[in-house]
Amino acid sequence: MKKFYVGVKGIIVDAEKGALLLRHNNGFWNTPGGRINGDESIDQTLIRELNEELPGIQNIEKGKLLDACRIHKDIVPDTSLVLVYFLVTAKLPEPLKISDEHVSFLWVKTRADIPEDLEEQVVKIFKDILPA
Repeated sequence: MKKFYVGVKGIIVDAEKGALLLRHNNGFWNTPGGRINGDESIDQTLIRELNEELPGIQNIEKGKLLDACRIHKDIVPDTSLVLVYFLVTAKLPEPLKISDEHVSFLWVKTRADIPEDLEEQVVKIFKDILPA
């Protein structure tokens, strides 16, 4: 039987800059967030992960559920991942700080700015929330 982890992702949108993406050390773009640990709630996981990945973030508020999906490739043999995406409002530090597990960040202001190598599910969400 396959085992599943649950990950919680925050889609942070700034009215002027757009939606935030982080480039992971492994080379892929994604939104901040990560897997639930132990007995954490979804809210606790989201807050912990955003604090880890965006040092100095403040006033984190989880908004509406945007989407949930199953990753169709195993992260390790017989173990897959379900990701739950929430809209998030927060105060980010200037300049923006990112964790050591990321090498850069990108603000995506319009659909035309979406990177080609972005995960399909995040592209779908961005197309729903960003202007053409």
